[in-house]
Amino acid sequence: MGATSSQPATDAHGRRTNPNPTDAMTDEGPAELTLRIELSDDDMDQLGHLNQARYHRFLGTTRGRLLASRVERGNSGAFVIARIELDHHREVLRTDGHVEAWARVVRVGEKSVTIENELRRPDGTLVASGLAIMVAWDEIGRCSRPLTDAERVALAGTRDMDTPAR
Repeated sequence: MGATSSQPATDAHGRRTNPNPTDAMTDEGPAELTLRIELSDDDMDQLGHLNQARYHRFLGTTRGRLLASRVERGNSGAFVIARIELDHHREVLRTDGHVEAWARVVRVGEKSVTIENELRRPDGTLVASGLAIMVAWDEIGRCSRPLTDAERVALAGTRDMDTPAR
């Protein structure tokens, strides 16, 4: 992650990393972010592995930082969760030290954004994966709202994302 490089920094899996999410605003591709999250004893359950609620917390933090890096807050800019899918593949132990949480926009609809998530051990082992559908929220009217054109461009980059990326 050299400060002099003009190329975006990448993790061991070729995904862009972004310790400063505001840097993502200049990216022309779909919104994407990887965060390194240090583990603590409080993150572990009675079996000695990462508590299942922490998976959601870590991925939620990553989604929130991703959206904040692309969309300005205000009446337009708020999002709420409409759906979460999370598959657990492997356990995370305290001795892993940290995890990498990754989020990427895979679809931008009229009122929602679909975000793909992964959580990985330091060695790259996939421990959890899933999707979240985030709905644009009108904080005054307390209801969903259409995405603005600026939000659609900021989240999708130069790619048409009215259909899933897969």
